[in-house]
Amino acid sequence: MRRYSSGKSPNLTWQMEANLGQNFEDFVAKIIMAQLRQLHPQVQVFQTRRVADGGKDVIVSTKINTVNILGQSFTSFNGKGIQICFECKSTDNSILRYDKISSSSSRMQFQDTEKYDYYVLVTNSEILPQTYWYLTKSLERSNISFRLIDGYLLGTYLLSLEDPKLQHALNNPYSLSDHTDFYYEYQVDTVVSQLTNRYDLYMLFRNYSNNEKHCVLQLRTDVDWNTSEDNISFVIAPSGAAVKKVTVEQKHFDGIPELLFHIQINGTESVVMINGINGTQIFEPPFFGESRIRIVNDLEERLKSTMPPSIVCFWGDAGIGKTRLVQELFSRLQGTLFDLYECKLQQGHTPQKEIERFLLNHGYIQEGQYVDFVSMIENCRTPFGNQAVIFLDDFHNADDSFLCEIQRLKSNLSSITLLISGRTDFTIGNINYLSFVQWADENLPESCFNVEPLTDDEAKNLIRVLIDGIPPYALDRLFNLSAKNPLFIVQYVEYLLDCSLVKIQNRNTVGIIDINKFHVKRFMPTQIADIYYQRLSHLQKEKDGETCLNLLYKIALCNGKMNLALFNMFFEDSSDQLNELMRRRLLKYEENETIAFVHESLFLYVSEQLKGKKAIRTFLAKEIVSMPNIDHVLGMFQTGRLYLYSKDYKKAREYLHTIETWLIAVDNISNVNVNLNYYKYLDDMFELLRHARKNLPLAKKALLMRVYITLHHFAPIKAVDECDIVLKKLKQYKMVDDRPFCLSIMELKAHALMNAGLYPDGEILLKEIQADWLCNKEILSDETLFDLYDRLAAVYRAFNLIDLSKTYNTLSITLADKLDDNRLRALAYRTKFKITLYPNMDLSSESLRKSIEATALMPSKRIETDNSLDVCALEILSNSTVHQDKLILKLNSMLQDIEANNLHRAQIHCFFLLAICNLLKGEEKATLLAKEYVDRAINLSTSYGIVGYLWRLYNLQAIIGIRMGFDSQHIYKIFFTVFDILKKQGLLYIGNRDACEGNILALSNIGYYLQERKFESQFYQTMSLVTFAGQEYSAYPNQNLSDNPVNTFLVQQYAKARKREILFAQNTPPNLLWDTQTRYLLIL
Repeated sequence: MRRYSSGKSPNLTWQMEANLGQNFEDFVAKIIMAQLRQLHPQVQVFQTRRVADGGKDVIVSTKINTVNILGQSFTSFNGKGIQICFECKSTDNSILRYDKISSSSSRMQFQDTEKYDYYVLVTNSEILPQTYWYLTKSLERSNISFRLIDGYLLGTYLLSLEDPKLQHALNNPYSLSDHTDFYYEYQVDTVVSQLTNRYDLYMLFRNYSNNEKHCVLQLRTDVDWNTSEDNISFVIAPSGAAVKKVTVEQKHFDGIPELLFHIQINGTESVVMINGINGTQIFEPPFFGESRIRIVNDLEERLKSTMPPSIVCFWGDAGIGKTRLVQELFSRLQGTLFDLYECKLQQGHTPQKEIERFLLNHGYIQEGQYVDFVSMIENCRTPFGNQAVIFLDDFHNADDSFLCEIQRLKSNLSSITLLISGRTDFTIGNINYLSFVQWADENLPESCFNVEPLTDDEAKNLIRVLIDGIPPYALDRLFNLSAKNPLFIVQYVEYLLDCSLVKIQNRNTVGIIDINKFHVKRFMPTQIADIYYQRLSHLQKEKDGETCLNLLYKIALCNGKMNLALFNMFFEDSSDQLNELMRRRLLKYEENETIAFVHESLFLYVSEQLKGKKAIRTFLAKEIVSMPNIDHVLGMFQTGRLYLYSKDYKKAREYLHTIETWLIAVDNISNVNVNLNYYKYLDDMFELLRHARKNLPLAKKALLMRVYITLHHFAPIKAVDECDIVLKKLKQYKMVDDRPFCLSIMELKAHALMNAGLYPDGEILLKEIQADWLCNKEILSDETLFDLYDRLAAVYRAFNLIDLSKTYNTLSITLADKLDDNRLRALAYRTKFKITLYPNMDLSSESLRKSIEATALMPSKRIETDNSLDVCALEILSNSTVHQDKLILKLNSMLQDIEANNLHRAQIHCFFLLAICNLLKGEEKATLLAKEYVDRAINLSTSYGIVGYLWRLYNLQAIIGIRMGFDSQHIYKIFFTVFDILKKQGLLYIGNRDACEGNILALSNIGYYLQERKFESQFYQTMSLVTFAGQEYSAYPNQNLSDNPVNTFLVQQYAKARKREILFAQNTPPNLLWDTQTRYLLIL
C-alpha cells in the first residue's frame, strides 16, 4: 500500500554508518540511564541480553507513578508503578518495516514473564500508519500501551541536551531551525475486492508540539460515501500520536466523486482528499415500467401466499426485460424464506442435473430416490417452511424432452415454483417450443405474462434517468433507435460508455461528456445487431423466407416506407410475404396506411446489410426500376440511385441530371447556394461520374461539395468522417496521384477537427500539409494555402501562443491582399479579432471593422452574421453594466434571421450572448431567462454536434447555478464537465500562457470554486493536468505532493485563486468580463 501525507515528512535521513544495530541500542540505553540516574533507586534501568533478533531492549522499572523519558510522559495505570520496554531499532531505510518489529512486540506479549505497561519503539526512522495501527491493536489485547519515538522526536530531543557531543551524536541530521508542529499521513487498503468499492484507511496523526491537540475527523463527501465511523473526536498528547482505522465504501456516484475528509485541529479546519482510491463504478440500469412493477408486485404477493403458483411464464421479444423482471423479483425475495436458483438454458444442454443438485443441497429431496425429473419435482418436501423458486431463463433453448417433462408437471406443486422465460420474437425456437408457449397460455392463463415494450413516456423517462441532463435532441435520437425496448436503451447507453461519449455518474446514471460521438457514422451496439441477425436468419430458414427477406430489402431500397395502396400496385403478388413480415413485427403500419420498418434501428441494420450484398442489391434494384411509373413514387433522385445500383449508368445520369447541372455551375464552393436535397446523392454522383476519365474532375467536385456541405451544415465530426471516406475512395480508385486535391480534403478535415474541438489532431494534420507545401510550393492552391495559414493561426490562439498565432494571421492577411480577395480578407481579419480580443480590445475592434468592410464588398450571409454577433460581444465586453436591454432586442431580432437561414453555429452563439446579457441585468427573472437560453444553446450544440461553445456554455451554466443557489455538488459537476471538455479538446495545454483564449479563464473559474470550497488537494490534483510550453515538471496524479517540485508552483496558483487572479497567465489580460455577484469570469 502506498502512503500519502499532508505535506513533507519531518523525518530526515540519518547517516548511521557504523552506528547501526548494537551501537544505536547502546547509545539509547546510555541516554535513558543518564536521564534517570538521579532517580535511583526508585527507578531501575537495565538492558536485556541479545535475543533471536539480535537486539537488546532497555527496560525501565519504577515505583514512581509518573516519569518523563526521552521527551515522553509515562503515567501508572494502577498507581503501583510503571514497567516500560524500550525497543531500539535503527535502519538506513526511510521506513522501518513491520517485520523488523513484529517479533519483538509479540515476544514481549506472549513470552516475557514481566508484565509491561508500555512498549516504546525508538528508531532513527519512522513507521507506516498501518504498522502503527497493528502494533497498537495487538498490544492493547495485552493491556500494553504503544508509544513511538521516531527519528524526528529522537533528533530534536538530542538537541535539547546540554552536552554538544550528545546533540550531534549518531550524525543527528536535525538543527534548531527544524520545527514541525503537526503532521499526518494515511494508507489505503482495498477490502475484499476492488469491485466492492470498500477501503480501509489507516490514518496516523503526529503531534510534535508541546501542547495537546484536540482533533475531529469527519467525512465531508457523505452523498456518495459511507463510513464505519463518523465525527471521530480524539486528543493527542504533546509529542504523541494517534492512529485511526476508518472503513469507507462508495455506495453511489451522484455527488463529488472524490473522498474528502474534514479535519479540525484545535479549531483550525482543513479538507483532505484521499488519494489511492480506485473505485470501480458499476453501471446497473434501474428497474422501470409500471406494468413490470405490477407483475413483480403480484408475483411477490402470490409466492408468499398459502397457494403459490407452480409454473409462471414470461414471454416476449429479446431484450424486452423478462430476465430483469425476475432479477427484481429475486432481489425482493432474497433473505426471506425462499431458496432461489437461476439456470440459463443453452442449446444441446438440459438443466436437470443442476436443478437436482440445488434441491439436494437445500434439503428438498433425498439422493437417488426418483425415477425421473417429474417425480423428483413432484416429491419435493419443504424444509423448515421454505419455498424453492427456480428460474429457467432462455427457455426457447429447451430440448423437446425437457419441454414434455415440464408439461407433465402437476399444477399444484407444494414446495417449488418454476419461473420460465423465453422469446416469442421468431429469433430462435422450434415448432415444439412454440407449441409449448401455446399450451402454457391456454392452461396457465393466470400465470403467463407477455412482457410488452415500454410506453413512449416510460421509454423516454428511462433514458432521462439513465443519462443525467440529456438534451432533447439526444433523447429523441436514442428514443427513436430504442424501439422502446429496455435492452436496446441500455445497450445504447453501454455503447456510449464504450465510446467514451458518457461517463458513469452513479450506479444507475451516466452523464454526457462528448457530443461528437452522437454524430459520428457509427452503426449500432453489437448485441442489438446480433438480435437482428438472428431474427433475419430465422426468417430466411422458413418456407418462403428468402422471398420475405427480399421484400424487406425492397422496402429498404424504397427509403424504408411505402403507402399500402402503392405497395399493392407495385408488389401485388407479395401480400402473403407482407403479412408474414407484419406478423414477425419487422414491419408495421403507420398513419395513412403507410408500411414502414418497425423501428429505425432495424431499417439502419437492413440498409447496412444491403451495402455488403451488392449482387442482391443490383438484382432487386433492377426489379424495382422495371415497374411502370415507379419514379412517380420514389422521386427522380432515388430512382436515379436505383438505376445506378442496377448499373444502368445512362438512365441514372438522366434522373440525376439536375444535380449534375448544379455541380457544373458551382465556381466557388465557399459561396455556393446549398441545396440539401442534393446532398445525400453526391456520393451517387461520384460513383456515376468516376467511370469516364473526362468526368473525373466533376466526380471529385462532387466529393469536395459533400465534404464542404457537411462541414458547414452538419456536425463537424461528421465532416471529419466524410473526409476519411473521401480519402479512402481516392485510394480505392487510385486517384491519390492528385496530391493537391488530397491536400485540400486534408485541410478541410483539419478544419473539421478544430470545429469539433479536437485541436491537437487538427494541428498535426495542418503540419503535415505544411510539410508537403514546403517541399513543393506549387502543390497548394491559393485558397488551400490561405486556409492553412488561417487554421494554424486559430490553433495557436487556442493554445495561447499569441506570437505564433499573429505570425500565421499576418501571412493569411498578406495572401488575401495579394489575391485581392475580400472574402479571404474578411476571414483573416475575423481571426485577428479573436486573437486580440482579450489582450488588445482596440486592435480587436479595428480588426472586426475591417472584416465587416470586406464582407460588404463580397457578401457572405454566414460571415456577415458572425460579424454582427461579434459586434454585440464587443459591446458586452466594453459596457458590461449598461445597454443590456438594447442588446437583447438586437439579438432577438437577429435570431429570427439566423433561424430562417439555418445558421446553426450562429444560432448557438446568439443564445449564448442572450444568456450573458440577461445574467448581467442582475434581475431574478432575467437570470431565469439566462438559464433557459443556456440550456437551449447546450441542446442545440448536442443536436448539431457543434462543440466550440460547449465549455463556455457549461462555464456560464455553473455561474448561473451559483446565482440561483444550486446545490454545491451540482455546481461541482458542472465545473468538472467544463474541465472534461477542455481535456477532450486538448485545451489543458495553454502554450506560452498568453491568455488570448478563454480556456485559461475557464480553468481559473474551476480553481476559484475549488479554493472557495477549501478543496486544496483536489485543486493541486486537477491543475497538475494543465501543461504549457517550457514546463519543468510533469503531471503527478496519485503522487505524494510533497515529493514533487510542481507543488510550489501550484501552491502559488492556489494563492492566486484566493485573490481572484487569473491562474497560470503570464500577464492578466486587460479586457475581462466578471460577474460581479459571484466573482466568476464570463467567457465570450
